[in-house]
Amino acid sequence: MLLPILIATSLIASSLAAPTSSFSNHVLYSVSDPASEKYGQHWSAAEIAAFFAPKEETVNAVKAWLTDAGLASRRLRLTGGNQWLAVNVTIKEAEELLNARYELFEHRSGALRPATHSYSVPAYIVEHVDIITLTTIDCLKALYNFGDYEQKAISKNSYGIVEFTPNSHSPQDLDMFFKQYVPAAVGARPQTYFLDGGVVDPYPSASVINIESDLDLEYSMGIMYPMIPTLYQVGADGSFNNFLDAKLGAQGYTLLYSSGDAGVGGNTAGGLGFCINPATGEETPTEEGAGGTRFNPTFPSTCPYVTSVGATQTKAGADLVNSPETAEEACQTVIYSGGGFSNVFSIPEYQKEAIAAYYESIAPYYGSAVYNNSRAVRGYPDIAVNGANYAVSYAGNNGLVYGTSASSPVAGALFALINDARFAAGKSAIGFINPAIYSPAFEEGKGFNDITEGGNQGCGTPGFTAVRGWDPVTGLGTPNFGNLLPLFMELP
Repeated sequence: MLLPILIATSLIASSLAAPTSSFSNHVLYSVSDPASEKYGQHWSAAEIAAFFAPKEETVNAVKAWLTDAGLASRRLRLTGGNQWLAVNVTIKEAEELLNARYELFEHRSGALRPATHSYSVPAYIVEHVDIITLTTIDCLKALYNFGDYEQKAISKNSYGIVEFTPNSHSPQDLDMFFKQYVPAAVGARPQTYFLDGGVVDPYPSASVINIESDLDLEYSMGIMYPMIPTLYQVGADGSFNNFLDAKLGAQGYTLLYSSGDAGVGGNTAGGLGFCINPATGEETPTEEGAGGTRFNPTFPSTCPYVTSVGATQTKAGADLVNSPETAEEACQTVIYSGGGFSNVFSIPEYQKEAIAAYYESIAPYYGSAVYNNSRAVRGYPDIAVNGANYAVSYAGNNGLVYGTSASSPVAGALFALINDARFAAGKSAIGFINPAIYSPAFEEGKGFNDITEGGNQGCGTPGFTAVRGWDPVTGLGTPNFGNLLPLFMELP
């Protein structure tokens, strides 16, 4: 059994001698105290990231500790901000590495979790490591405040997931995941419909190509169980447009789509992070000579009738139980939350006030040569959900996954739970949610945790930065189910 581990290196700047927490307070109060000569001289997200990046000796020390312990360097993945180091280890390796004993602990739901009461690292490593952690369904329950909800109208509810062949799920992988995290769901399978020649891989456990489908179903079914989702398996020649034709004619559906994993760059057929060459209009890499310098907004996330879902990550040392509303920042671990402004779709009515407020609160980032800054086009994403460090079972193993493709199915599951409550009360489905979630009532009711840290670099730029209110990195923020539920229940 593989145990995915994320190691946060200590946030110690190269010129810093005092402890990080002390210096963080010094910086905070120096720009916040009216008596300080630096009052109001707030740091940019880029300055914060650069200054608090760990020293080179910290990164080297942690890598050396892991490789000396017998972990090949190719197994180590350093994040974009150089603050997290990801590595997959077996239970035996984890026990030897951390001087710990891992056991299976039973959650109140009946799920079994590999965990340890305590762990330790060598004395010479202590100053370099803040926390060792991973993301599971229980983490999401704490972050988004939906852990105690019990479904009441399962027979009336539905949750659809679309997968495109050759990506398809592995039943063996589903059971491997459920056995660890949702034991009651072992043996459960989605209700599957095949469109445009879609098929399920007859040999799924042999290939990592199933990771996307496995992820979608493991987390959506894990959250929604005992409700069984509907899987639309689309053929290799099918497209998202074909699926739209099949679904949008029916009323009451909520359509969510991931915003992309390349920041202001695009998720294209050519590759991840391709940007637009302004001279030719073609999608090209950003590397010198390729000419891709203009931001490349993704489709269908920019469609005004889709709810676009970006990605966040938990901060190192965050308290997920007592302070989930301040525990996250824009995802900058392995991937960057897709976001920006459309080159095609005009600004929808429901988003006009939010985008106007956004532009009023910031200094201009870039000129019109870099992105559509007309203030008259659709902005995305609409919301965000954690997209980093998901524990997932695929190809017969356990591992880690990052991406907005993790964020979107989790968001969908949360809104499906809200539908459940409305159905139980004799009300209709929430349907297209964008007009509601952008309304003043949802802002005043704190339906979303506002994310104000992090950015979405791409196309050779720092991209955009998360700010108060809606922004083109994390949208309105992450869902607070406890607040969203009564807000939606108040609607007719």
